[in-house]
Amino acid sequence: MAMGLRLQSLVKQAITGIDRPELDAGGKKAKRGVTTDIIRHTAHKYTGGRSDLIPEEIDDPELVIRALVRKLHGEASLFEKQRDIADSKASTFQRSLDLSKEENETNQEAMQKLTKELKVAQRELVGYQSKIAYLGERWEKLTGQLNEELDQNSEPAAKLYKGELRVARSEVFGSNLKVISLQKEIAVLRQNIIETEARCQIVETELVRTRLKDEEILQENIQVEQKVNNLKKDMITYHKTAKDREEDAKVAEKKEKETKVKLTEETRRAFASDKVASDMTRVVSITQMEIRAVGEKAREAAENSQFLEDSVVYWKGRLTQANASLFKEAARHEVSKSQTKRIERRVERLLKENQSLEQERDEFRTRARLVERETIGQEKRAKEAENQAKELTTTMVTGTEMLVKTEVELQAWKDKHAEVAAEIEIHKVDVKEYKELAALWRAREETCQKEVLQWKAEVSEFKAEVFTANRVNRLTKAKLAETEKAATAAGVNLADVSKALQITGVINATEKQKVEERDDVIVGLKEKIESLQDALRIDRIERTKAEEDLANVTELLRDSKERGRVYCVERDRSRSQFAKEEEQVAALVPHVEELSKNIGTEEIKVKEGLKRELALKEEIVKLQVKVKEVSHKADLFEDELGKVTQDRHVIHEEAVELRGSIRGKVLAVRSVREKLDVQVADVAGLKDAHAVLFQNLLESRAQHAAADAEVERLAPELKKTQRRLKDSEKQAVDLQNDIKSLEQKLGDYSLDVYAQKVKAKTLVGDLKQNRVQLHTVEAEVVFTKSSVGVLCNDVADFQAKLRQEHSITAALEGEIQQWQAKLEASQFEVSEVKDTHWRVVQDLEVSQKRQKDFEAAAKKSNTELRAMKKVTKLHEDEIVELTANVESLTEQLIEATKEKGTEDVKKHKHRHSRKSDAQRMSGASPQSRGSRGSGASPASP
Repeated sequence: MAMGLRLQSLVKQAITGIDRPELDAGGKKAKRGVTTDIIRHTAHKYTGGRSDLIPEEIDDPELVIRALVRKLHGEASLFEKQRDIADSKASTFQRSLDLSKEENETNQEAMQKLTKELKVAQRELVGYQSKIAYLGERWEKLTGQLNEELDQNSEPAAKLYKGELRVARSEVFGSNLKVISLQKEIAVLRQNIIETEARCQIVETELVRTRLKDEEILQENIQVEQKVNNLKKDMITYHKTAKDREEDAKVAEKKEKETKVKLTEETRRAFASDKVASDMTRVVSITQMEIRAVGEKAREAAENSQFLEDSVVYWKGRLTQANASLFKEAARHEVSKSQTKRIERRVERLLKENQSLEQERDEFRTRARLVERETIGQEKRAKEAENQAKELTTTMVTGTEMLVKTEVELQAWKDKHAEVAAEIEIHKVDVKEYKELAALWRAREETCQKEVLQWKAEVSEFKAEVFTANRVNRLTKAKLAETEKAATAAGVNLADVSKALQITGVINATEKQKVEERDDVIVGLKEKIESLQDALRIDRIERTKAEEDLANVTELLRDSKERGRVYCVERDRSRSQFAKEEEQVAALVPHVEELSKNIGTEEIKVKEGLKRELALKEEIVKLQVKVKEVSHKADLFEDELGKVTQDRHVIHEEAVELRGSIRGKVLAVRSVREKLDVQVADVAGLKDAHAVLFQNLLESRAQHAAADAEVERLAPELKKTQRRLKDSEKQAVDLQNDIKSLEQKLGDYSLDVYAQKVKAKTLVGDLKQNRVQLHTVEAEVVFTKSSVGVLCNDVADFQAKLRQEHSITAALEGEIQQWQAKLEASQFEVSEVKDTHWRVVQDLEVSQKRQKDFEAAAKKSNTELRAMKKVTKLHEDEIVELTANVESLTEQLIEATKEKGTEDVKKHKHRHSRKSDAQRMSGASPQSRGSRGSGASPASP
């Protein structure tokens, strides 16, 4: 600075001396004030004896000054450039120092982290050792190695023994409670058995009563059938007699046609009366005794009618003879008056007999009406008997059908029990597979827990790195402020800087080793991450398979439960049906003795089935216990999954916070860079300040030279540090990429965990439903257990009784065989009875049809009788006319008979007596036939 000021003053003096010459006191020109010598002397003086600034060839002071100024200006510009270069080198060196310090700090922090991790790892080792000790024999089973931790740690063994003691005590307490409950259930079952035995006795008595009633009804039915058969036979006989009478009537009609019309009308009346009698016999064919009486009366009427017909025939012949002899014996009319009187008397007798016959016909009609009424009542009774028989048949059929249904249902229950046993075996296999899957899931849970711990450690490392980065940024800011202050003060000591560089070189060498070790650790972590990814993929595949298996198992459980519900519903229905059947059997069920005998065999079968059911139910109880254990393990697994998911959520939140902090740090770095750019821009202003320091350049030249030497010496180290920085930056980029990939993996893992959690919730819901459904099964199992206990006690008593009564059974075996033969015979008889019952039902149907036909015929006969009443009135009128004609004929006959003698009368009497005897003999023959038919009827079955 002083040299510059001096040169400036010299330049001014030279300029002023050149422009204005000095004047002395006399006003003359003085000598020039500045000469080349003065300029060279001052330059040599203030430049440290330099002679190369002013060339010797120039003598003009102005030119000398200009040359000197140019020379100095060039050197100043060179010094400024050198100063700028030195400043840039110093800044780069300062930056490298800062970076090396940061690396040292990061390495120190890494060492601290490693020490912390070692401590944590040691603690975890202690925890794992304690866990291995607590595992005990399970560790040996899982790994196949001896558990040496048990020998070192006595606490876990003691805790295990205490836990086993607690479990044993709880099991003993539970078994005692079960024994008490079983005793109570056994007492209840004994009471139920007593009640059921009493009910069975009541049912047996009622069945015996119903059997007796059925036998009585069957006897009544047989009697009714016998009556029906007898009536049928009587009807057949009456039909035959009616046909014979019809033939006789036809013959009489032919004879009447030959005679007069009036006599034919009388024969028609007789034929109509015979027809009415035959029709009425058809109607009155239901009762046997009354029909016989009516038949006898009809036979008497037929005899009378035949007698009348014979008399009519006789009188026809007599009339023909009279007509022939009227012309011949007109003269003898007076002689035959006595005979005509006799004939009139005989005609009067005949008229009286006709009137008596008409009265008998009226009585017969009244009796026929009474008989019709009785037949209607008997028809009603027969219908009621038929209805009762139908009801009996329906009850028989329903009873047989219900018995068949019960047998079929018993077989179906047996088949269902077999199916349930097969399903239980299948569920056992499924439960075993589920246990294996649970063991695999436990191992995977342990691996996942270890992985989560590793991830937590890595996240903590990442947090520590971020913390160190923040700290380094703060330190860089502080150092930049210090460098700014040092630059303003210009008190930089290069010697201290060189020492610091040497120290940083040593630290960098140590940090290189640490970085290489860290690289190895990172490579190992990458390999572990890849292996974990593969394991996670395999776990996902296996989890999907396990979930599918669980879904299948749950579906099978649902199907089995639905089947169990269906079986329960069917059981309830069968119970209700069985109750109804018992009521029906109590009312109307035949073959009670056979059923009572078969009940013993069926009870033995039922006991065997109950034993099988008990065995199956015991297996079901064991399976339920196993299912409870598996469900408890599933609950524990779900709790652990919940904890893992919570930890994952926490890790995810921490990762999000780390991302935000990293972004903030990136923004802070950007702001620092912007500030550095601003500071670089401010360097231009610093150059003006450095102009003031121009005077100190000469003094600092030596220092700069030393600094240049040191810079050249430190240049290769700077290159190495730069390379290291580049490598560290690459490593940082790789770490960031790894962090991103890990975050993605964490996201995928969290999604998988969420999906697993949802599935676990669904499984928990299904398990709860299954538990709710299993309560019913457990209640049934408890009931069956109690029944089984009672049955076991009964079996024990029965075995004792068997030992005592073994000698008696040998004697009873023969009787049992006899009873079996009787049972077979009774079954054969039952089959025959069923066949006869079926035939009887068919015969009843046929008889009903015939009765309907008979009713229709009776209706027709009633209509015909009504028509015949009108005809009888007409006939009565005609009879009155005939009586008048007969009186006239008698008068003529009297006149004709007077001429004949008594000989003819005697002959006539003799003939009439013979004919009457013959007619009586002919009338006795149908009576004998009727007696034979009536006698054969009761013998028919």
